[in-house]
Amino acid sequence: MEHFLEKLGYSNKLSVKNRFAYIIAGVGIMQLILFLLFYIFIVDSNILVIQTVIVFVVYSSALVFFKNKLFYFGKIIVVLVMVFQVFLLSWVWFPKTTYFMMYFFVVPPLGFIVFDLEIKREKASLIWISIIVSGLIVFTGVVDPIEKLTLESHFIQILRVMTITMTFFVQLLVFYFYAFTLSKTTKELRLLANTDALTNVSNRRVLFDQGALLYDIYHKYNKTFTLMILDLDHFKVINDKYGHPIGDKVLKELTELISKSIRKQDLLCRYGGEEFAILLKDLKNNQKLIINTIRDKIANHRFYVNEKEYIQITFSAGVITCKENYSDFIDLVVNTDKLLYKAKATGRNRIIFDSGDVIS
Repeated sequence: MEHFLEKLGYSNKLSVKNRFAYIIAGVGIMQLILFLLFYIFIVDSNILVIQTVIVFVVYSSALVFFKNKLFYFGKIIVVLVMVFQVFLLSWVWFPKTTYFMMYFFVVPPLGFIVFDLEIKREKASLIWISIIVSGLIVFTGVVDPIEKLTLESHFIQILRVMTITMTFFVQLLVFYFYAFTLSKTTKELRLLANTDALTNVSNRRVLFDQGALLYDIYHKYNKTFTLMILDLDHFKVINDKYGHPIGDKVLKELTELISKSIRKQDLLCRYGGEEFAILLKDLKNNQKLIINTIRDKIANHRFYVNEKEYIQITFSAGVITCKENYSDFIDLVVNTDKLLYKAKATGRNRIIFDSGDVIS
């Protein structure tokens, strides 16, 4: 079954459009129940009751298709039955004054919500359904309806109110879907723009944005922060010896180790290649404690390249706490980089602070 679904373009995960298909089918069934009660107790038409029961059964079969993840067939049933029902109500049974023809105008928007345009057969189905609905709108507008039922004016008023209410509800549903999709897409794009694809930590963009913000906060409220830039020692050797997939695995494990070592308010970013930057916010006297924790965890960790063989790595780093003598955050980064290069030039596996202290 899974292979069959994949060939159709579906996955086991319930997509947003498939969820909305569930909702629309449920709303359609509830509406059928309301109409059924209306036909039984007010209109007193056996043929309409039978017709509604048949439509109800067919609608319910769509839920069976949904349950078995055959979403395409369920969607086709829901939309086509909706079109068929609207045609019968607006042209065969009721007068134009009930406004049943308005339901035709909500079918294409609902189809756009439930059909996935990235799947060819669903896109084609939406196009054909829209063409059919357009033709039916013209037909029911030009050709006089049969109007087999004659209703009193207050019943027509009730049906008109129901039609307008349901049409309004569907429009709200469509607008909600657009708003939901737009919000979801915006969040995804923001996440992609601010996240390193390999390690899933923040990237340079976030580092400089947050760093500039912290720099402004420091000048306004005197809340200091510390920038640490670290570079893995001899990382090129790992890539050359074991290959880039192992190197990538090491970087991922490294970010997990660092993330567990820093506080929630701190920020870890991939600065580039095997370089990482850490913003330690509002520190008092425990910056060396946190930095030592990072250093010890990395130094003592075994990065396995296979079931038996592992490697251990070290890093060099520069650390600066923000002070008045730095003109902006970029100036802070430049000077931290200088301390990092000094740490690498003087033997690696060491951390140099702007105070002159060295951990090696």
